[in-house]
Amino acid sequence: MFACEACGGALRFDVASQKMLCPFCDSSYDPYKITDQGNAEEQEDYDVTIFTCPQCGGELGSVETSAAEFCSYCGAPTILESRLSRMKKPKYIIPFQKTKEESKEALRKSLGRAFFVSKDLKNAEIEKIRGIYMPYWNYNVKQEGVAEFRMTEDDGDYEVSYHLEAKVDAHYQGIPHDASVAFADRMSEELEPYSYKERKPFAPAFLAGFYSDIQDVDSSKYEKEAVEMADQKTYQEFLTKANVSDIAIRSKDKKRLSEIFSSQLEEPDHTLVPVWFLSLRKGKRVAYAAINGESGKVVSDMPMDIKKIWGAALLLAIPIFLLLNLFVSMRASTSLYLANIMTAVTSAIYLLALIFIDDKLDYEKTQFERALKESSKKKTEEEPKEKKPFTYRTILKAIGYLGCFLLLLIPALIILFIVGSLAAVGIAMALVAISFVCSGLAVVIPLFGIYIYHKNRDQVIHRNRTFLLLLLVAMISIAILLWDPVSDVIFYSAVIADLLVILYSLSDIIKAMNIIYTRPLPQFVQRGGEKHA
Repeated sequence: MFACEACGGALRFDVASQKMLCPFCDSSYDPYKITDQGNAEEQEDYDVTIFTCPQCGGELGSVETSAAEFCSYCGAPTILESRLSRMKKPKYIIPFQKTKEESKEALRKSLGRAFFVSKDLKNAEIEKIRGIYMPYWNYNVKQEGVAEFRMTEDDGDYEVSYHLEAKVDAHYQGIPHDASVAFADRMSEELEPYSYKERKPFAPAFLAGFYSDIQDVDSSKYEKEAVEMADQKTYQEFLTKANVSDIAIRSKDKKRLSEIFSSQLEEPDHTLVPVWFLSLRKGKRVAYAAINGESGKVVSDMPMDIKKIWGAALLLAIPIFLLLNLFVSMRASTSLYLANIMTAVTSAIYLLALIFIDDKLDYEKTQFERALKESSKKKTEEEPKEKKPFTYRTILKAIGYLGCFLLLLIPALIILFIVGSLAAVGIAMALVAISFVCSGLAVVIPLFGIYIYHKNRDQVIHRNRTFLLLLLVAMISIAILLWDPVSDVIFYSAVIADLLVILYSLSDIIKAMNIIYTRPLPQFVQRGGEKHA
């Protein structure tokens, strides 16, 4: 705790004035001129209280000892366990520029513009927003020397090869990557940019009244990415200045940009950046909202409200229905045929949604497991090679895209049918038959893909029920169209069944999408204080 020299009250860092303020006597102090460690600014570490959530293991640091009454990561309303520790000082810090009230207002406006956002998120306890300094690694890459590329240009008659040389003198500072297992990579990337050129030397006083996340990702994790980012930036600048095409550069040279530019990675800097953080817990899932404490940019998980979506769809459908009813009359068999096409569209969307969600969840799981592995106390000298993704995903995507192609083919065939019916009845009938076959295939092919998916994956989110319902109504619709009964009631009953299953399937997709818009309750590795000292 930093005590006021005038009255002994606890000082807090004031965002508006960028000073240490006393709430009791209004005294103000320079953060660099006040310390509780005997003015030993040369020390490489400082005293900190580590608060650990007993439910998820999430950890936050504070220069104060007051109890933390809830966890920012899992939303648990519990008193966090605390222990005193010594933390290594970051080199830089970007102090908060946006106050708590400004950040809450920015979050309210952001949620207010998102019409389909769940009420649970809109009615979240925004008062529980917490200021947290997130740890980042800032990489510095230096490039000096003469870069030489071999190029080939072909003007149709001749192929000319030549060398192109350029002097390179570039220095990239502050290439950022977050250094916390707890902070999701996607959210940290979307919160960028921060003004790393405006960062200040770290002083513990800046943390008074705020928390700091634990730096637990080794700097070596992002070294390769940082160099590649610098190489690509210089390469694009080279192409622009030399006015040459990327195609003309020899492919071998593109693979050794670091060698050509003489890229050297300097010692990375540990920087704390400001984030206003809020978590909303619902059952076994949690949604996060984060506000850039410097610029006020808002990033949040956005689970959708199914009732709002279907309400808006109904309001839109009513005028469209009334308008079409004035100009279009449709036979019962045609209605069922169109309903069957809509079922095919839903099947293709459902399959592609399965693949997208599956990829997304696997990516986040892989990223989290990598971070945990790198933050573990011991690393094996030779780690096993990562397994390649399931090869059946490529097949599934091809099946989904084939179904979409068939769906696009149907309108073209209908147009040809109209044109062909003017020329010859035989051509028109052939086109009708082809269109009918395509509509059937457009249903069956994506459904076959869904079947493969369920056979090869553990069903955590999706159920076989949706697949069976889509298959059942498609088979019934095709059977009725082939039977061509006299009674229209049979046709319209099948249409209603198709539409109900379509609504159910799309609702299932929205529920599944909400899974990736939120997160499972986190379970972090319990970390001892010694590794941070």
